[in-house]
Amino acid sequence: MNKKLVSTFIALTILTSMAATGCSNKNNQKETTQSTTPIEYNEPGTFPIVKEKQEISIVAPDTAYILDLNTNDFTKWFEEKTNIKVNYEQIPEESFKEKKNLMLATGNLPDAFMMGGFSKEDEVNYGQQGIIIPLNDLIEKYGYYTKQVFEQQEQLPAAVTAPDGNIYSLPRINECYHCMYSGKAWINQDWLDKLGLKYPETTDELVEVLRAFKTQDPNGNGKQDEVGIIGSTDGWNANPIDFLMNSFVYNDYGKRLGVKDGKIYFSPLTDEWREGLKFVNELMEEGLIEATSLTQPMQEMTALANSEDPVIGVGIGATPNDTIGSEALGRFKMYQPLSPLEGPNGVRTTITSPGGIYSGHFVITSAAKNPELIFKWVDSLYNPEVTMCSNYGIEGQEWEVAPEGYVGLDGNPAKWAKILKPETTGEKNTAMPNVALVNLTADVRAGEAIDPNDEMAPYKGEAMLFSATRDYYEPYAQEEYLPSSMYMLPEELDGFAQLQTQILDYVKESMGAFATGTRDINDDAEWEKYKKELEALNVARYLEVHQAAFDRTK
Repeated sequence: MNKKLVSTFIALTILTSMAATGCSNKNNQKETTQSTTPIEYNEPGTFPIVKEKQEISIVAPDTAYILDLNTNDFTKWFEEKTNIKVNYEQIPEESFKEKKNLMLATGNLPDAFMMGGFSKEDEVNYGQQGIIIPLNDLIEKYGYYTKQVFEQQEQLPAAVTAPDGNIYSLPRINECYHCMYSGKAWINQDWLDKLGLKYPETTDELVEVLRAFKTQDPNGNGKQDEVGIIGSTDGWNANPIDFLMNSFVYNDYGKRLGVKDGKIYFSPLTDEWREGLKFVNELMEEGLIEATSLTQPMQEMTALANSEDPVIGVGIGATPNDTIGSEALGRFKMYQPLSPLEGPNGVRTTITSPGGIYSGHFVITSAAKNPELIFKWVDSLYNPEVTMCSNYGIEGQEWEVAPEGYVGLDGNPAKWAKILKPETTGEKNTAMPNVALVNLTADVRAGEAIDPNDEMAPYKGEAMLFSATRDYYEPYAQEEYLPSSMYMLPEELDGFAQLQTQILDYVKESMGAFATGTRDINDDAEWEKYKKELEALNVARYLEVHQAAFDRTK
């Protein structure tokens, strides 16, 4: 790799690479040694990691977007770079959790799990049983890049340290700006313009817009085939009820918890929650929200979006791909983000999820004969250039240092640019997005170049999501919110998973029932019955455990 480009790129990243090599394809692979002599390591922060070829075993999910980890371009490049061969065992994603748990229960363990999906509870449970090992000493002795990441991310040590003081997993760092505010909706701006309608800022204004969309034939085909609001059951944050509730009370789409003055509250038991459901019910009764939103998969919604004539007024989902669909790329230009709407009491908020730290991603098991070797290998994944190659592909093949004059997502000079190729669908084998451990910081993501020759660039991908988040959603973020995950004590975990599932399932079921009119949200007796049934599921303990865990993060 050109040394000038190396230094340029490194200067633009947070981490400094000490004698790191770039993502070139120079072959320095050595023959595997079968020697039982102690492993000889090179200096920390240099490649290769070991002088003689070594092998390790890792279990990871078989994801739909990577063809084969063992033949992956990044796998081969990284093996050459580190002199460590990884034998990946891939388990189908749909059965990964079940088979992982079986391995942990029977002791049939690999050296490590990557993209293991270990929850905080898993870490405490398996860590205290000795099935996965503490990483504290390894980090202290060999964490060349890990220590740098910990220094950059001030909140990170606390976020990955269990109540017993041990660190059982290394996190994947992916500071996804638009993911922090993923409760989005997309409104048909072409229809607003055609009908002379103002962009809606309040719930009342939204109702007027939806009525016009439904009745005034904005697609001009002479049919009343337009839909108002539509969502799906499996799209990313694609439930219309969830989006609209944030005009009445904070709704995090998941645990249904908010924070005020350091105290956690449960939104579904508030009067504001009821008012929100009344509003949603009115829209459903008038046909302004498609009832299929609560039953249809995303595939059916995007098929509707790809109709010969555009028929969707407002699509709910974290990205246009979750609503309009990737096949309808040309229609992205018709839509713009719909910001949270101001409700009758002035509430206007959006889901706020602290992003970037995905703990439980990489663990080393008690079966590992050389934990030091495995740790040095995984530690080097935090190297800034290795992170780029693992997430995007090999430099010079999939990405390059941005040409001078290119602008990044944030409007500043771009740091890197994807190498444009004919679009392909299905599995790829060039990188390990989501699977490999990375340190993908916000400045690196925001430094991606916007292609100046692509007129659609501002309307798709990261560029569109960045500007949408900045202009339409972050201004309505919560000042106080819960961490994405928190450690709980063993005594708190006893029966807690089942309790939480029962509560949240009941809330979700009731939201649909009240929205569609199966249960009468305007009936005081029915509302009191709902609250009593919910409280009987032990919401008090649900709040108590979360509050205790939250207090420990302060």
